[in-house]
Order: sequence, then C-alpha cells, then structure tokens
Amino acid sequence: MHGLRNKHFWKSLVLFITLIEIGKATDRPIIGLLAQETSEPMKKLFPEHTSYISASYVKALESSGSRVVPIFLNKTEEYYRHLLRSLNGLLLPGGNTWFYRSHGYADAGSILYDEAKKINDEGVHFPILGICLGFELLLFLDNGKKEYRTNCELNNVPLPLEFVAGYESSILFRNASESIINILKVEPVTVNQHRFCVTEKNMTEFHLNKNWKVLSTNQDVKNNLTFISSLESTKYPFVGLQFHPEKNNFEWRKDLNYPHSANAIATSRYFFDWLVSYTRLNNNSFENEKKVYKNLISNFQVTLTAGKLIYDEVYFF
Repeated sequence: MHGLRNKHFWKSLVLFITLIEIGKATDRPIIGLLAQETSEPMKKLFPEHTSYISASYVKALESSGSRVVPIFLNKTEEYYRHLLRSLNGLLLPGGNTWFYRSHGYADAGSILYDEAKKINDEGVHFPILGICLGFELLLFLDNGKKEYRTNCELNNVPLPLEFVAGYESSILFRNASESIINILKVEPVTVNQHRFCVTEKNMTEFHLNKNWKVLSTNQDVKNNLTFISSLESTKYPFVGLQFHPEKNNFEWRKDLNYPHSANAIATSRYFFDWLVSYTRLNNNSFENEKKVYKNLISNFQVTLTAGKLIYDEVYFF
C-alpha cells in the first residue's frame, strides 16, 4: 500500500512539473473563500455587519501555501463567474446559515458550483473543498437545490474516520502517507460539529450516489445513525468533509473539546495541503498583480472574537 501511494505521488509530481513547463499550472495559487450571513449571536454583538468569514479558514489556507480572496454575498452573477476564473480553487466553509436565504451563501455557492463545473469541462483542473455546511451545500446543489439531509446531533465530538473500501484510490487519500491514514483511522482527531447528517440512505434515495463516492463514515451514537464523513465527486476534483479540519490548528476555546495534539495538527494540515496542491494544476490568474492585491482578504481587518463567539477571530463584512 505504501508503494502504491508513493507511485501516485510521483505521478502527480510529474504531472505538476509538466503542467508548469507548458504554462498550465501555477506555483502562486490563490483560493476563493465564500462568505456567509452573520449568525444571530453575531448580529447581537456586531450589528453593523451582515456577513463574515472565520479567520481559521484563512490561516489554514495560507499555512498550506495559498493566498486567499474573500467571495462576497449578494453580488451579480457576472461577479461570481469572472472572479472564479481568476482563482485557482474554491473553499466552501462550514457555518451556521440556511440554504433558503435569498442572495445568501447557497445562492452564491450555486453560481460558483456551476461555473467550477464549466471550468473543469473546458479542460482546466479546478478543485473545490466543502467543509461541513460546504460539504452539505455541494450535495444540495447536485440535488437540484432540494433538501435531502437527515437531522442529527454532533456537537464538538472528535472522531477517527471509518474508511470505506476503495478510499485509497480516491483523489483525496491516494497520496496520503501511511502515518496520516493510521492517525485518521485510530485517533479521534476529526472535529464534528453539525446539526445535519448525510446518510447512505440519503445518497441512494436522491440518486446522489451516481455522482459521489463515499470515502469514510462515522457514528452519531446519540441517534444510532451512521453518517458520511468524507466523499468526492466521481467526475470533478470536488471533495466534501463533514468534519472541521481548520479547528484543530486555529480555534482554542477550552470548552469546545478540539484536539490539538501533534497528530491532530498533522492530519488537519493534510486536507488543506491537498486542496492547495490541486489548485496548483491550473494557471488561472487575475489580469495583473495590482488586482491580486486589491482582492486579497489582507485588505480587511480581523476582529478578535475569542470568548464572545465560537470562533477566535473573524473577518466581518
């Protein structure tokens, strides 16, 4: 198995070098990070703002070697389509909002999702990583914007992954080291914090299993429920994680039970390293570096919210 993963690694490396040489790849990736509506606790504390991005996602992407551009809500379709073609990848973050809100997270995500598919269909390798709510959004959009999820209850629960047969050939895990896989299998390092679950029944009932491959599952013990914890598209470089890898490294509230061991940090980094490595396989870019700097999230001030919100730091818009 170790030899197989090494083989995949070298094939990926050769592909990247080849794409660099012919001008179809980049070593300066920029990832778009979708904002979402402020939650009720945020509205009470910061009423002057209407949307936000948790800084933990920004830090995670930057730590893996990417710059970050915020993608705002309630913009024109032209804004989303043009912006996506200037970026190398997309992250749909977790959070606490509803898909039915007009001009919100799901509406913006829908345009971005359709455009990302078009970009890939044109032969440009463009990845998406959806985390928790973002994972659920990918399937919601693939289901024609119809509800499909199951209610469940996992609040700050760290778990090991229960891998499904064939996971080792997936685009997400095929280059993972034995060490990373063993940690994920044995140690409770993935942070679960979600009110909805996606089950195998959901996948078959709504025919989502035709377009998505399940990679791992987990248990909601309280509701005696097996839910899907990671999956990927069978056609596009799109991956969904029901858990929150950004929290291990960058969220520190003591009462939230996030694992911060060295092994938890290593596995957390793996998922963002994966996304950034796949963004390197296209050479999308802004027209010039001046426009890059104009769009970066560095133009916005981060707000310390530790002790007030579930997040340590937040970018408000």
